[in-house]
Amino acid sequence: MGLPLKPNTEGKELKDRIDLRKLLGRFHERDEEVLWAEYSASNQMPVTVLLASSILIGILGTILFISLKGQIHHYNTLLSISILFLLSFPILLIYSKLRSNRLSKTVNIITSERIIKQSSSSLLHRSISSVYYFRRQEDNVLFFEKLLDTINDREIFRFTQLKNSKEAHIAFYNIWEKRGPEGKLEEALKSLMERKGFQAENNNTNVKDFVFTKSLDGAQYIVSVFGLLPVKTIEVMLNCPNKENNFLLLYGQHASKQLVEDVEINDPEFDNSFIIQSDSRSFLDAVLTDRTRQYMLNCIGSSDCRYQFGKIGKVTKEMAVDTRSQFIDSEDVLDVQLLDHKTDRETPSLQTVAEEGTSSALQLTCRPESSMQFNIDAMVQLLENCVDSTVELGKGIEAYFK
Repeated sequence: MGLPLKPNTEGKELKDRIDLRKLLGRFHERDEEVLWAEYSASNQMPVTVLLASSILIGILGTILFISLKGQIHHYNTLLSISILFLLSFPILLIYSKLRSNRLSKTVNIITSERIIKQSSSSLLHRSISSVYYFRRQEDNVLFFEKLLDTINDREIFRFTQLKNSKEAHIAFYNIWEKRGPEGKLEEALKSLMERKGFQAENNNTNVKDFVFTKSLDGAQYIVSVFGLLPVKTIEVMLNCPNKENNFLLLYGQHASKQLVEDVEINDPEFDNSFIIQSDSRSFLDAVLTDRTRQYMLNCIGSSDCRYQFGKIGKVTKEMAVDTRSQFIDSEDVLDVQLLDHKTDRETPSLQTVAEEGTSSALQLTCRPESSMQFNIDAMVQLLENCVDSTVELGKGIEAYFK
């Protein structure tokens, strides 16, 4: 894999000769430019090292050869050493040259958007926003991401055997100050939640988790963000009235519909995106409004989401049966069974109304895809979708029990 260069650029610095559009293809960002570039230095073994290694191989090989035969006087030890030396020296020399040629074709690049390492066999790159920490170590520059559950950060990239590692370190620092993630996601999340009327419960510096709270129409909302770059989980929670002990569970289509109980709501896109479970079809119809469903689809399109309300119980397959009624006409149930082949064959049992004021937790648990965990704009948008979808669902539940 050769490094694509711009035509008629001989004599210019390497960074000005690289054709980024051809190198990155579809990953190339508009207005992205090369800020620094350098080939890894040659690493050919010194001749003295090659000679010493060859002599050592000759001596060890002769000793092994003699020990296997057991008859020293039959062999010329010096001749054996010489033969093995003559054989091993060119082999080591060829290996050293091949290794040197491979390294000399490795180019390290810093652009306005990413770090890149291209060799004759591969092209690796990481966005600047994914680098939470970096350091210079002799002739190398090492890049790290922030981990959630350990003290140490994890190395994700490195430039090796640089002629001027200090220059590379400075070049990356200058762009990282503008594009790096440190503190930026925290500020972006805090700004979003303040616009929505939420208050941060912890300081936004040197924390791994964020917690926001808000009171809305008598309900207390708690929004938690676990992990910052990468964001591991977003949770939104509030208590809603549940006078009839209903339950609701929605999660992504990770299981086959044939293996789990599932209620469809005559919305093909939503039905194909979520496994839907509840004990009451009328409850579903009331709380899953068009607006709520759209917000939920926005969430699940880029993450693994799970909405849960109430204690999970038996899943209904009924259509248009109002479980709020203390009396259900048997003919109505028969009509439903004839129309819907997925209806439970047992006659629905009467529901016992819970005491006034009974409530249950409504909770959304959302785990973003790894491809977006370092994208600050995407994470802010996902958090907004999570909050909006849960608020809308909570409003629907509140209205159902009024």
